[in-house]
Amino acid sequence: MMLPGDTPNEQYDYATGLLQRGAYPEAELALKAFVAQHPKDALAGNAQYWLGETYYVRSDFKNAAVAFAEGYQKYPNSSKAPDKLLKLGMSLGQTGQKDNACTA
Repeated sequence: MMLPGDTPNEQYDYATGLLQRGAYPEAELALKAFVAQHPKDALAGNAQYWLGETYYVRSDFKNAAVAFAEGYQKYPNSSKAPDKLLKLGMSLGQTGQKDNACTA
């Protein structure tokens, strides 16, 4: 997927704008594309978090847990790292994995 915008910041704003409008499937695709195209960008960790949110708000807790876990592993110093752990635990809890949720 080609993201509109000339800079990573513009592309990130586009992707998160879709999320804010409730266009979750479209936001999922845009955020995946952003992370794939800009894995070392300062906003990549945040984009990975918001990718997890696109799943979480649609009650796709398994994919949400994967996205949050990958985000924490790949971007442990991101400003969203603590949020990823919280949402990972919440996602695991929703899938019945209580022990793993508590660990997270």
